[in-house]
Amino acid sequence: SGRRRAHRDGLRIAEQRSGKDLKKIINSRNSVSARTKANSEAMYRGSASVPDSLIAYAEQIHRATDRITPAEEIELGTETQEAIRLQNVYSDLEEQLRREPSDAEWCAAAGKISSEALKAALEDGMQAKNRLVEANLRLVQGVVNLYIRNGLGSQYNA
Repeated sequence: SGRRRAHRDGLRIAEQRSGKDLKKIINSRNSVSARTKANSEAMYRGSASVPDSLIAYAEQIHRATDRITPAEEIELGTETQEAIRLQNVYSDLEEQLRREPSDAEWCAAAGKISSEALKAALEDGMQAKNRLVEANLRLVQGVVNLYIRNGLGSQYNA
């Protein structure tokens, strides 16, 4: 497109004048990250329907939450499902026995060696679930950004 051609021409002229390979500088991880942040902030400021609280929340999500790989997603999902299974075992036992099951009964029904192993699996599952939720907030924000870029109306203001 014309914008890309103009960008390449400007880059070539700047490289000739400076004598440096500016493509490496422009495409560095830090440079791309800074440009992305600046573009996001400009996009949010330019939209009348985006409250300041959403801007702060979006920055917090990206600062505090790293992306997860497909392998991590599978592992976190497995840990979450195991915690749900253990909770279901407890509920089923409670229903069968018509009382709260003891730790020993729960361990035996769940196939765990000790109550410590049971509680560790539950805790790992809850942490995995929380990590999945946090990682998915980045996805949700990406969808929100798509709507903002395409003119989200002010009737959807949070």
